[in-house]
Amino acid sequence: MCYACGEPKTSVEHAPPRSWFSNARWDDPIKVPSCRAHNNDNSRDVEYVRDIIAAAAVGDCVDDVWQKGVLKAASHGRGTFLKLQRKSDEYSHDGREIQAIDLETARFRSVFCAIGDALRFHLYKEPRQHNWHVYSPLLFSHIAAEPLKAMIDGVAAAAHWDIQESKKPCCFQWATYMHGEQLWIRLIFYKVLDFYLIERLTR
Repeated sequence: MCYACGEPKTSVEHAPPRSWFSNARWDDPIKVPSCRAHNNDNSRDVEYVRDIIAAAAVGDCVDDVWQKGVLKAASHGRGTFLKLQRKSDEYSHDGREIQAIDLETARFRSVFCAIGDALRFHLYKEPRQHNWHVYSPLLFSHIAAEPLKAMIDGVAAAAHWDIQESKKPCCFQWATYMHGEQLWIRLIFYKVLDFYLIERLTR
């Protein structure tokens, strides 16, 4: 059954999306059963988030993604990188030229909620759909409500995270933490980008 909606399986979804990593460096993806809609319908948003992550990260692990994914799509006049460039503002800081981009946070939330759904299914084999707070200290700290930001930062620092096995920690690591009845998932991309997925409890 589909990891998100429980409908019959028609394909397999990777969590995180396989396109975010170089094939040469990502040989152990997490796979969950999926229906067609929950595998394909957010593909443009997946590409958008990939481009932001590739632009924000540094190091050899992300170079292949940047060259073979982001720039290759841009060279063919598609993908989101060209649109991001057109929407960005340039300014100088400490002698460096920096591009500032207004993030489309709804697209981030859609993609990371799907990743949360998939990882939760991987752990518990229970389908559940879009039931997460999504937070990144680097990318979202300026827009998060202060009480939520303070709560997340405090719990994240004190938590004893259960680190899940990853054959390529230079590319991706993830960990879980149970805060009472609430599941927290921490995702680390290329050792520099942290995302926290916090389960929204329903009563």
